Amino acid sequence: MILGAYHCLYAPHDISVNLADLLTALISWVQHGIAPGTIEADTWSRTLDKITLYQEVRPYNALAPVTPAPGSLNVHYH
Repeated sequence: MILGAYHCLYAPHDISVNLADLLTALISWVQHGIAPGTIEADTWSRTLDKITLYQEVRPYNALAPVTPAPGSLNVHYH
């Protein structure tokens, strides 16, 4: 999931568009064996005619250790 991307990179009512170029990363992975790293996923506002959210996304590492915040419900999760 990408913030501001909804389910198809376009906001409801065509107000904003997420500029993530996921296809190039996928092609590089399939054709050259280079797994995607960090991808810019900025959100462009069509009404303001400018980028309103600058962000980078990266693959989720399900094996990375989790450090829950103090008082979190996940404190006892191992």
